[in-house]
Amino acid sequence: MKLITVEAHFQPSKLDSAEQHISDQADTVRAMPGCKHYAFYRDPSGERLAIIQHWEDMKTFDAYRSSPTFAALGQGLAPMMASPPVTKVAEIDSI
Repeated sequence: MKLITVEAHFQPSKLDSAEQHISDQADTVRAMPGCKHYAFYRDPSGERLAIIQHWEDMKTFDAYRSSPTFAALGQGLAPMMASPPVTKVAEIDSI
């Protein structure tokens, strides 16, 4: 299984809008084939959001990344970001 974390730093005045944009897309992402978990969290600093995702494998994650949902998410979030997001991918065992 793949564990993908994305940390994004936003302009403080845009954080609520960014969180809402992710929330609006979350159920669509969760319903995609291979998505085992998709959740997002606000950093206590009030400037960052983290997205934690579990995907069955890299093939299903890549399908998500090439989807219209991913494109819409990126197009909506990019103008609100203070810096490019940091994405990390790890291989994990399911327990």
